Formats: sequence, structure tokens, C-alpha cells
Amino acid sequence: MVTQARRSAPIPPWFRPRRDWPGSLPQWAIAWALLNRFGRDSENREWFFDTPYIAGRIYSGGGVDFWLPLERIAIDVSAGGRPTAVQTVQRLQLQAVATVVTISNEAAMRNPRSALERALQGQDTK
Repeated sequence: MVTQARRSAPIPPWFRPRRDWPGSLPQWAIAWALLNRFGRDSENREWFFDTPYIAGRIYSGGGVDFWLPLERIAIDVSAGGRPTAVQTVQRLQLQAVATVVTISNEAAMRNPRSALERALQGQDTK
């Protein structure tokens, strides 16, 4: 009896975060899309992850995950739960100076490039 080897589907690159990645897997998926679109965050400062400059985790559990200063866009990668009071206040403050968008964890994992492109157009992605 001859058996055929099972071919497994290739694992998308956004499912393999770099070793030093401090965030979640959905956050890595968006970082991967940003790296492919803009390059490294630490070299050209096109984007920042988890930064206190204008977004980031200024307060525990608050803020947004990514800040794109040239586009004036703040991106929150979210599990979709109800925002805390602190998050709501921070979002209102950020909306005075930037477009704030949310990308759901599911959208980030399904197609991070598409989710990022929608975010760059100011659209939330569920």
C-alpha cells in the first residue's frame, strides 16, 4: 500500500512573530503588515508600537497599540470587549489630534495587510 504524504498549508508569516516581539499575536500581524508597508519602526520612525509619544500604554490597559505620526493615525488592535473608562477618555483625547481606528484581533489574523490598508483610510475593521 502506497500512502501519500500529507501536505500541510504553509503557515502565514504573520503567525510567526520575531523572538523579541513584546505584544500579542494579532498585534504582531499588524506590525508585520507595517514592516512590509513602511519598513522597520526603529529606523525610519514611520510607525511606533506601544509608545508613550502620543499613543501607547500611558496607563495600564489604555491607549492604542500603534502610532503612525506622518499619517496621524492611531491603531488599536482589540479583542472587541467594552472599552474601560480610561480607554474611552484616552480615545477622545487622541481624536483631537489623530484618526483613531480599531482592528479586531480576528481581522488582524485573517488578513493583516487588508486590515492595515483600511486603517490607513481611517476605517475600523471588525
